[in-house]
Amino acid sequence: MHILAALAVLAAPYGVGATILVAAHRSPGTVLDHVRAYAIGYAVLELSAFAIGWAGWFSRSALSGITLGATMLAFPTVLRVARSAGSWVRTLGRRELPLVGVAAVVGYNGLLASAPPTSGDAISYHLTAPKLWLQAGKLSRSGGTGRPF
Repeated sequence: MHILAALAVLAAPYGVGATILVAAHRSPGTVLDHVRAYAIGYAVLELSAFAIGWAGWFSRSALSGITLGATMLAFPTVLRVARSAGSWVRTLGRRELPLVGVAAVVGYNGLLASAPPTSGDAISYHLTAPKLWLQAGKLSRSGGTGRPF
């Protein structure tokens, strides 16, 4: 179940960015367009999280709803890319095939690195601020220390 949540979080920015590019009549086609879609979507989602925190609507259900909706936007583009990936792989030569392997390893490591921390120290240190924000329902400083935890 955790892997599905991680995949949803990774797909959400891409879905939002691809939707914005399609609305601007520039469907992602090249690798640079896919990177651009992810960057645009990430920026939009970060600003959305900031806005709901500023408005005092910062809750687990709000963040889950945004993530689920944004992930649903990713499906059409991901399916189209997956369909075209087979023909793209068949056109690769001997020099490019190792690069695909390296990209797969880097992508897999990126997926593993995006998992939340699991050690007791990491959880108590890195997840305290989001926990306090969710309890307060907004982004705020606590204790007047200038640090969010």
